[in-house]
Amino acid sequence: MAAIGQQQQQSQWLEDVAKFRRSPQTFLAKSDTDEEGFVLDILQALFSENIGEHVKLQLLCILQEKSDILLKDNTSVEQTIGSLRNVFEETDHDSIYKNHILVTMTTILIQHEQLEQQPKIFIDFMDVLLNLMSKINNGLNRNVRRIACECLKEIEIMYPGILSRKLEHIYAMCQLENTFIGQSYMALFVTVLKNSLERLIQTNGDLHDNELSELLSTRREPLKPIILPDNFTTELFSMKEKTHRRVSSEKLASNVDTKELKRALSFVMESSSLMTSQCLFYVMLQLIECVSWVDDLSPATFKSLFLHCASTTTLPLFYLVFLLKAKFCDQLFSASDGDFILRRLIMYANTPTLQHSYQLLCYEWLLHFPQSQVDDCQDVCIPSNLDDRHTDAFFPTVFNSIDATLAKLNILSLCLQPGSQSGLAEATLMGCLVSLHKSVNYGVTGPVAVALYKALLNYYEKHQNTALVEDIYKFILGIIVEQPKFAAQTIDFVESVRKIHCESSLPVDLMRALLDHTVSNKMSTILDNLQHYLLILERVAEEKEIKQNVLLIFLQRLLVSSDLNIDERWSLGNSLLRICRNVLHHRDTDLVFTELGDVLYILMTNYNDIDIRDRARFYYALLTNLSSQKLTSILTSFSPVAMATNQTLTSLVTGSANFQTASPVRQLDDTILQLTRAEKKLNSVSVTLPNGTESGQILEEYHKITQSTGFSPAVVVTYNISFREGSSIPKDDKLYAMVLHVQTCSNYAQMKDQEIVFLDNQDSADSNKSCAQVTLEFHPHEPVPATFDVSVLFSNESGETCTTSLTPLQLSFEDLFLPLPDIDGYSRQQLFNDVWNFIHSQQGNSDSACAESVCSLQLSQEMIATTITQKLTPFIVNSSTQDTVNMYQVGIILPPSSHLLMKILPSSETAVISIVTDNLRILPLVNRYLHQLERRHP
Repeated sequence: MAAIGQQQQQSQWLEDVAKFRRSPQTFLAKSDTDEEGFVLDILQALFSENIGEHVKLQLLCILQEKSDILLKDNTSVEQTIGSLRNVFEETDHDSIYKNHILVTMTTILIQHEQLEQQPKIFIDFMDVLLNLMSKINNGLNRNVRRIACECLKEIEIMYPGILSRKLEHIYAMCQLENTFIGQSYMALFVTVLKNSLERLIQTNGDLHDNELSELLSTRREPLKPIILPDNFTTELFSMKEKTHRRVSSEKLASNVDTKELKRALSFVMESSSLMTSQCLFYVMLQLIECVSWVDDLSPATFKSLFLHCASTTTLPLFYLVFLLKAKFCDQLFSASDGDFILRRLIMYANTPTLQHSYQLLCYEWLLHFPQSQVDDCQDVCIPSNLDDRHTDAFFPTVFNSIDATLAKLNILSLCLQPGSQSGLAEATLMGCLVSLHKSVNYGVTGPVAVALYKALLNYYEKHQNTALVEDIYKFILGIIVEQPKFAAQTIDFVESVRKIHCESSLPVDLMRALLDHTVSNKMSTILDNLQHYLLILERVAEEKEIKQNVLLIFLQRLLVSSDLNIDERWSLGNSLLRICRNVLHHRDTDLVFTELGDVLYILMTNYNDIDIRDRARFYYALLTNLSSQKLTSILTSFSPVAMATNQTLTSLVTGSANFQTASPVRQLDDTILQLTRAEKKLNSVSVTLPNGTESGQILEEYHKITQSTGFSPAVVVTYNISFREGSSIPKDDKLYAMVLHVQTCSNYAQMKDQEIVFLDNQDSADSNKSCAQVTLEFHPHEPVPATFDVSVLFSNESGETCTTSLTPLQLSFEDLFLPLPDIDGYSRQQLFNDVWNFIHSQQGNSDSACAESVCSLQLSQEMIATTITQKLTPFIVNSSTQDTVNMYQVGIILPPSSHLLMKILPSSETAVISIVTDNLRILPLVNRYLHQLERRHP
């Protein structure tokens, strides 16, 4: 029992953590506690020995992630840190849990700025960390020492220079530590070294010659404690705002002795082989900055590192090569080194065994290759030594992914320079699109089509004043001729071109060519791809440079075409009206008055959809009564973004429209309504057999009907809906237009929303009185109990639309019980016997779900009779006497089509229940239900 209680306590904590993460305010309100109380509960759980460490880790994460919410003042921070220190000291073994306590304390102290608010607590904690890391080469607490170093490193990053007077101590520990966590000591050392060096550079005034050497070789104070100046402020441990230009120009004073610094750098470089790639990357980042600030230090220090990193497939280390090149360029790299880097980069980009994301990263490095120290690597810049010898590596192949193909085409478009006349460069660039074009030509949509248009847009952006534009024009036109389904992608391409170069003639030329193609095409071809062609015409109607008369005449031909089915086609009519609207908006109506009027007249007189006719009549009224200038102003405001549904034609025409934004739906945190079960209607299941069914075929026909998809008996439950006692709704308030939504799970069919016209607080305040009722029909896919989330949407007397959640509905296993069906000429007793015998004969088959079981209940004959009378009376098929004992036969259908048959034989002390079912998965539920009946009679 203790183990069960412990497991329940742990499960409850995990559930509470999940709820708190979702919504801290809601959790605290429902738990009837405040932030301080919740923190106390967490700390007590951390001290408890009955809670596993996996749960305690989650609790520490809550303190770490939500400390800004849970810890409101310095007192709560102090108490929390003190409790966590006690927990840390009481935890003997070296574990992830113990390590995480240090991380949590570090996070809380930094986030709440305790170095300024409560310096003593902060310094005491730092002393604990220093004490832990000082126990070098101790194999029993290596992980704790590693985490201590990481925590000190984070503190040093947040408060640069706070450990600068401990630099020699840390340096000595780096040299003495010979376990695998030596790299953590090294990372802390280079962080403190870099910040100390930067502080010396930023110090106003002259530095004496041995300033830096004393930091590295002289112990100015003991390792513990941390000593703060008397006039301490957090500004003392902060750096000046950095900019790329300013930092790169600042140098250490030339009179400062750097011998000890060189010795320290040599030690770090010698130890680099003992570091993991992640640690090595971080350490080298710090050293690169240090070397760039000191003229006496040569970038050649990194030469051996360059040879190692340039030959590895570990991407973080390979990235170091580019950082070194961006920082030192010609000071470290020769021309042959640059060629070597380029060859390795191209090789990695085309290595199929390399991760796809790494290949894409290599292409990005090629596009932002550092050329000199003044480059910031932000703009696209391919290597200057990337010439015709390397372009073959960037031709796309069928084995390249879509993203890799796009990256290669991007690089090729920078390598090849088309001219004013078609030549080899244009042919090469367009020829590289073959793999993408072939798929599009066969009608393949999705990422392939998007990639093709992206490549074309990239070509245009880089070569918009060359002969390549004409090739792009012909290429896109050919796509639409072969596959009109790519009209949407073509229109997006046109819009993107217009954004790149608003004066470009390509959009107009392309739209004019597509219009000519559309109006000259066969009507049968147009009708096969009508929506795509109408999309093109809608975009054409926006171009003022293109005459719209041809377009409108084509629409007339389309509307009078005998092959066009306009019955009940709202989407078709909507597309036609959008074209007419664009013509009204962008053209002088005097030039298209007759043609546009004819199109609108046909729509408003012949179209079957009333919405389309009304809108066509509206546009016709605008065309015949207003000038082009007035039309433009009206249609500009009459857009989906700016219009409101309550505006009239009069207000639009007179210019007196006042568009207001609809109020949003308000989410209520308070549960103001409740559903109370009124009754469960016991549906009678009816089965109608085909005429002429012989007696020997009744069971077979019965199984066919119950196993068919059309057989779906419902579990019908009626609920009273009333106002919850103590809700925030005034007693005289009313709710209107209520929509009740029940969220079903995967084991149940979707349920229609229930609508309630009106609900009065006075009449529905008590669920026991006559109040509004809703009847819900549950259609299970599997006969299992379930919980359903319920929400309601309504309008109040103030006109607000509100939504709130209700208490979830519970549907138990016994709620699913339905009696055996009545069949004409076939009694329920006969059905019971035949189904029992059928299940008994099928239970041995491996592919059958039929099963038999026996259950024994510790109930006397009188108790079982009372229980059956109360719970199972509607399902009793027969009650007979056997040896002066009543035997009951109970037949139940569980939706959608499972049978549960039971023979109950009571005795003086026990009741034996024989069970058969054609759905063996429900046996655990049956067993649980029967033993619940037993527990109700102690």
